[in-house]
Amino acid sequence: MNHKKPSKQFASSEKHPGKVGRQLTFPLWPDTDRAIPNSIARSALFGVVKRGARRTMNREPIATWSGVTMIYSGERLDQADLDVWLQVVHMAMIHNLDPSDPIVFSAHSFLKAIGRSTGKSQYQWLERSLTRMHRSHINLEHEDATYYGYLIPEYSIDRSSRQISVTLNPRLANIFGGQSLTRVIIELRLSLKNDLAKWLHAYISSQEAPVNAPHKIRLSNLKPLCGMEGDIKDFRRAIKRDMATLKSMGIISSWNINKDLLEFVRPLSRQTTLGNTTSA
Repeated sequence: MNHKKPSKQFASSEKHPGKVGRQLTFPLWPDTDRAIPNSIARSALFGVVKRGARRTMNREPIATWSGVTMIYSGERLDQADLDVWLQVVHMAMIHNLDPSDPIVFSAHSFLKAIGRSTGKSQYQWLERSLTRMHRSHINLEHEDATYYGYLIPEYSIDRSSRQISVTLNPRLANIFGGQSLTRVIIELRLSLKNDLAKWLHAYISSQEAPVNAPHKIRLSNLKPLCGMEGDIKDFRRAIKRDMATLKSMGIISSWNINKDLLEFVRPLSRQTTLGNTTSA
């Protein structure tokens, strides 16, 4: 993987000497990581969606962590959509683009970057994912940041060359600035094979874990946060399966379910703080 510091890859203002515009002001994070606003990591915006059951919502509230309000319109989004969105945001951070400048990339390289194969079906899937987020509108309110708009405001595809162009709303940087961010190691995230495991990884990574003070949450509260539908017994079985996987990968050092209460502890060696950013 590329370990160069993103700041060395930034385009300088000399690239557009005649332009005056408000820059996308994402904070910096390493190329090995992807940054997720805690308001999103701790919500059902990119949830656990049963295959074939992608419902369309119309100005409906999204289950979120306390202190965050989110109203959403569009098809339900899953963790694969989050992989796409995180990669687009990461590329915007690396290139520090003027808001009017599109992020241009090949579909082939993009799919490889998010751990996907590059066959025809995957190109079609990527286009569907971009379309879902282009049609998705959120009203996100946090104590120190807001964003009202589309996740992917504009995109185009050249099907002959398979070049894709995406333009982000510069105001999107608001939710990456004043509030806490979670950095996840992308190699770990992409190695997880189901939506619940990916969602748990982001959620767990967003939680600070003081020494000898495990994070505790009731399964009845966790289930709507991840957006998983169905029976609580099925959810409990899935949590046990995926927590065991996360422990084997070193993402958590211990975990336990006592009746309705899930507890976990993150290993201190994997908790690195950079400004207001938590990494795991």
